[in-house]
Amino acid sequence: MGSTSVAELERLSSLIDFIYRGATEPALWPDIIAGASDWLGSPKGMLYTPLHGPEQGGFYFQHGLSDFFLELYKARYQSVDMWTEQVVRRDLFKEGNVILGTDLVPHTTLVNSQWFRDCLQVGGISRLLSSVVFEVQATGADTQVSDMPTACSFYRGEGEAAYAEEDRRKLALLLPHFSRSLGVMTRLRLSDLKMASSLAALDQLPIAVLLLSGAGDGLFSNRAANSMLAGTDALKFERSTSGHGLGKLVAKLPSVNRQIARALSTARGIDDVLHFSSVIKVPGRVLGQDLLIQLSRVSLDSAFSADGHLPEVIAFLSDPKRPLDVAPEFLCDTYGLTMAEARTAVAATATGSLEALAAKLCVSINTVKTHLRQVYAKTGMNGRADLIRLVLGLASARSTNHDHRRE
Repeated sequence: MGSTSVAELERLSSLIDFIYRGATEPALWPDIIAGASDWLGSPKGMLYTPLHGPEQGGFYFQHGLSDFFLELYKARYQSVDMWTEQVVRRDLFKEGNVILGTDLVPHTTLVNSQWFRDCLQVGGISRLLSSVVFEVQATGADTQVSDMPTACSFYRGEGEAAYAEEDRRKLALLLPHFSRSLGVMTRLRLSDLKMASSLAALDQLPIAVLLLSGAGDGLFSNRAANSMLAGTDALKFERSTSGHGLGKLVAKLPSVNRQIARALSTARGIDDVLHFSSVIKVPGRVLGQDLLIQLSRVSLDSAFSADGHLPEVIAFLSDPKRPLDVAPEFLCDTYGLTMAEARTAVAATATGSLEALAAKLCVSINTVKTHLRQVYAKTGMNGRADLIRLVLGLASARSTNHDHRRE
């Protein structure tokens, strides 16, 4: 056996060992998908429950796919997915199946379709290698698994090589190990799997996100937040007497700390979890290092958990000088919002109380509540915290895409 073959077997052996570690360490799944993507020569990959979103108890772990693209796909293009349509029509969602995109739709047909031009190109996708980890089952002793059909898919772009039979065989080698490891995970620690999926999704966001206890202890900080906090003296985590997580969130100015404390106290006692939000400007001592922090209440049934504790507040950090790059028209087109609803959604990302939001829009509080409820229903969001995450995430991703195009 040549040295190349030996090296390939060693990579496969290490990857399989890594997959089985996911059975007891759910936080590893994003890195596992990244490792599998690398072994399969794919810049993008995803392990997900296609029929169950996070709000229905499902999960997804992705590598290389932007949150902007995933939101756009879910909002506008999931119902016209040509690959999924063929899988369903041909009854191919069977456990153990490994499918090439060209098995479903000829490549020429795909790239000439409206779906490709409007959706897949946004995500840099034109080639598919997919597999069925768990199929749809009508009955079964383990309802957690039988009710959670699961797929593992990998993607390449138009300028990359087409998937071939060798790629199908390589994914087929991994598939039983995904099934066994994930099966153990879902049977023993399904709640931990969903929690890890939620935190992994937050970590991929282009916006800065913190999860906090009601006392202001940091339980989780995503990569964007870590980067933002490292570049400013306005806000930081300090060692806390509670010993929880990252420490206590502290601003340089005592007046700002008092505002944060009031917002946290209000969040703990608020009954209107659906709509609560508080916005605070956090000045830095150095010019250009100011931050805007928006605190929203997280419901008790949230899937988020970190450091063994359930957060009570989610915080979004942003640069107050950077304009929000989401046109209301985009939200109208993507989610079917009215212009009034779209303007309310965008304004909700920069305004705290419902009273302030109503004053900014020159409408009544009841009108704001009505618009927000319609926005939640049409976007699939479960409250203001989710809405802020969505709109800020779309704004950050669109801004990043524009910057790349200018370069």
